[in-house]
Amino acid sequence: MEKIKRSIIILELLIIAVISTFSYAEEGNNTITNSLEKNFIENQNNIINENNENLNNEILSNKSNVTKANILTNDIVEDYSNTIKDESSLESEEIKSEEESSLAKKTIDEGIYEIHSSLDDTKLLDVEGQSFNSGANIYIYQRSNVPNQKFKFIFNKEDGTYTILSVNSGKAMDVQNGGTSNETNVWQYEQNGSDAQKWYIIKNNDSSYSFISKLKEDLFLDISNANTNNCTNVQVYEGNGSNAQKFKILNKKITIVLNPGHGGNETGCANNWKGLVEKNVTLQIARYIRDYLSGIPDVTVILTRDGDYQMDLDDRAMIARNNNADLYVSLHINDESSHSASGSQMYVPFYEGQRHYNSEMTYLANLIQEELSYVGIGRNISGGIIKRNVDQIPRYQYLLNGQVVQADYYADIRHAMKGDTLDYGPDLNTETGVPAILVEHCFMNSSDSNFLDSDADLRMVAQADANAIKRYFGL
Repeated sequence: MEKIKRSIIILELLIIAVISTFSYAEEGNNTITNSLEKNFIENQNNIINENNENLNNEILSNKSNVTKANILTNDIVEDYSNTIKDESSLESEEIKSEEESSLAKKTIDEGIYEIHSSLDDTKLLDVEGQSFNSGANIYIYQRSNVPNQKFKFIFNKEDGTYTILSVNSGKAMDVQNGGTSNETNVWQYEQNGSDAQKWYIIKNNDSSYSFISKLKEDLFLDISNANTNNCTNVQVYEGNGSNAQKFKILNKKITIVLNPGHGGNETGCANNWKGLVEKNVTLQIARYIRDYLSGIPDVTVILTRDGDYQMDLDDRAMIARNNNADLYVSLHINDESSHSASGSQMYVPFYEGQRHYNSEMTYLANLIQEELSYVGIGRNISGGIIKRNVDQIPRYQYLLNGQVVQADYYADIRHAMKGDTLDYGPDLNTETGVPAILVEHCFMNSSDSNFLDSDADLRMVAQADANAIKRYFGL
C-alpha cells in the first residue's frame, strides 16, 4: 500500500515538471495546470490525514493494549499476592496443626502401667493410704507391686488426651478443683470427663514422658520440690524441663499364679456319695479361671500344676515369687466332720507391712465372697475372712528389722510373702513378697456340694473368682 502511494506522488511530480516546462502553453493549459496542482495538494492532505488517522488509531490501540496489559498484570499480581497469602495462611495453619497434633498423638498404648519418677526410678505414683475415696492425694512411694501403684491409661480419640485411672480404686487422676495455678494439688476423683482429668502425654528426647494438663498448655505434672521421700505430694507446675516433671512409664503386665490345692496322692477332702475329690475340683476351677482371664491384654495366668501330681507347698509358692507375680491364689474346698457347715472362708496374711498384705488381701477376699454370693454361696458363719498366725513356733516366725513378728500358719501364704522355703525366719522381704490368699470356696460334704457336682456349676464358681480378680486389678 505504501509503495502505491509513493508511485502516485512521483507521477504527479513529473506532470508538474512537464507543465512547468511548457509554461508558454495556452491559457486552457493553465487551467489544467491549476487543476492538477489543486488535486495534488488535496491528495497530499488526504495522505497526511490518513497517515495521522492510522497513527492515532495505532496509538489508541496501543494505549488500549497497555491498559489491558496493566489490568492483566494487576490481576496476575493480585492473584499471586493472594496465592502467597493463602500459602502463608495454609503454612501457618499447618504449623499450628502440627503443634496441636504433637500433643494429640497417641504416644502410649492403652493398658496398665506404673509411673516411675525420673528423679528416682524406685519411687512411683501411688494413691495415699490405698484409698478408694475421691479426694485422696496422689503422691510418690517406694515401689511395692500393689494395685494402688498401677494406673490404667485410656486414650481419648476426640482430643488426643488420656484419662488415667487408679487400678485400685477406679478413680481418675485429677487436678484439684480444676485449678491452673502452680502447686495445685493432684488427687484421685470420681471419673467425670472434665479437662481436669485429661492429660496430654509427650515423649521427651531422653525417652522419659511428661504429662500436661488439658486445663492449660504449660501445666505439667510435677513432684513437689523435686523431693524423693515417700509420701511427697504430686502437683501441677509450669513447665521447666526438670526431672521432677519427667516420668518413666513401665508397661506392667499382670501375672496371676493359681494354685489348685492338693494333687497326686494328696487328694484333699472327698464326697463319696457324689464322687467328688478336692484335687480334681480345684484343678478344674483353676483351668476355668485361666480361660476367663487369659484373653485380657497384659494378663498372664500360671497354674502351679496342670495335672494330677503332687507338689510341695514351698515349690508352689516359689513359682509365684520366681515369676514376680502380682497375686497368688490358692484354691481349696472346705470340709468338717458334722457335714452341716456351709459358705466360703478366706484366709489372708496376718502381716500388713509396707506392702499392705493384710488389707490388700482382705479387700480381695470381700470381692470373692461378694461374687460367690451371686452364685448362691454365702459367707461362712464365722464371718468368712480369717487371718491365722502362729508365733510360738520359731520356724514360722517372721523377722522384720531383726524383730520377731507373728507369722502366718498357712505355708502357701508364708512362703509367698517371705520366700523362705526352709522357714529359717530371715528378715521379711517386703519388696519381693507376693500378696497371697487361700480360698475355701464352700464345704464338700454339705448342701454346698450342689455347687460342685456339675461342669456348669464349676464354671460358675470359677467365673465368680475371675470376676473378683478382675475387679481387684481394675480390668
